[in-house]
Amino acid sequence: MNIIISKENVKNIFIHFFIWILYIAYEYSLVIVMGAPINFYETFSNFAVYAILVYSNVFGGFKYFLKPLKLLSLIIYIIGILIVLITLRFYLKTQIVPYFNPVLINPYYDFGFFIAESIQRFTLFTVISFVYYFFRRLKEVERQKLEIEKEKTKNAEALLVSEEALRLRTEQALVHEHEMGILQKERDEAEIGFLRAQINPHFLYNTLNFFYAKVFAHSHEAADGINLLVKMMKYALQKEDSKGMVSLDEEIEHLRNFIHLNQLRYSNTLQIQFNVKGVTMFRNIVPLVLVTFVENVVKHGDLLDPQKPAIISLELTSKQLIFSTRNKVRQGPKEKSTGIGLDNTIKRLNLSYNNGYSLKIDENEEFYLTQFTLNI
Repeated sequence: MNIIISKENVKNIFIHFFIWILYIAYEYSLVIVMGAPINFYETFSNFAVYAILVYSNVFGGFKYFLKPLKLLSLIIYIIGILIVLITLRFYLKTQIVPYFNPVLINPYYDFGFFIAESIQRFTLFTVISFVYYFFRRLKEVERQKLEIEKEKTKNAEALLVSEEALRLRTEQALVHEHEMGILQKERDEAEIGFLRAQINPHFLYNTLNFFYAKVFAHSHEAADGINLLVKMMKYALQKEDSKGMVSLDEEIEHLRNFIHLNQLRYSNTLQIQFNVKGVTMFRNIVPLVLVTFVENVVKHGDLLDPQKPAIISLELTSKQLIFSTRNKVRQGPKEKSTGIGLDNTIKRLNLSYNNGYSLKIDENEEFYLTQFTLNI
């Protein structure tokens, strides 16, 4: 059993000590009034035994045996403690006290009186210990009631907090569900618009293949352009996986086809360097994202200066895709840009990657630069 020494415990010890001093003083006053001799050693030894009896009952016997189903154990305990008290008092009276006071009158002068006195004292201090134990139990029950009430209050407060948290989570879930509904509506509308724009892609494929076959004999370059256009259209119209992703290798191939097609348009005069670094296999990406940046390079850049070519770089690390472009700024009149392509790309990135990407755009008098970083 761990005994905690607190201010309350120290206070109780002093109170008990003071009560015992008062009681001993009361006993001494009675002895003095009756004119009987006073023996300090015998008085001290007797009250030491009585104190042991009281605290043994309160913290031991009554605590374990004062129960309805332990009546026999309680009786045995009382008889046993009585025998111990008589034996201890007799030993102290005949052996210990005479050692400190040899002139003590023969303790055997009336053994029957000694037994009667011991039983009387045992009864008195057993009653005192029972009263003390009873009030301690009342105080303990009250303390337990207060603790239960505090625990109930604490649980009620925790329940209120939990209900409030649940309410907030429910509201957030409803807001999220509403936002997802809006996003789904936008996706459905985009898909409908996309389907309308297809104008039967199989018809286009077959028509372009027909032109390819007719043109091939006259111009391999024109036929190559048609073939590239077919590949690009097939890629743009292909189905993504369940997460809306395509293979990164397919996206890179689409970029190469786009650059090659524009080289054919400008008789291979465009100064464009496209570099890929890192392992691209088994990586996925949202389709038609990277090509937006390349389209801006071709549309707005000065790509005819061999000393300052456009540089398109794609680098793969273990956790990130880093895609950057740098092109010389075209001087003179510029083609007006609506910004729709870049805006749509950013919206698609927000839907698919949330905060898992960053986009930096910088422009000075000579160059236009973009750096797109994606956690992949």
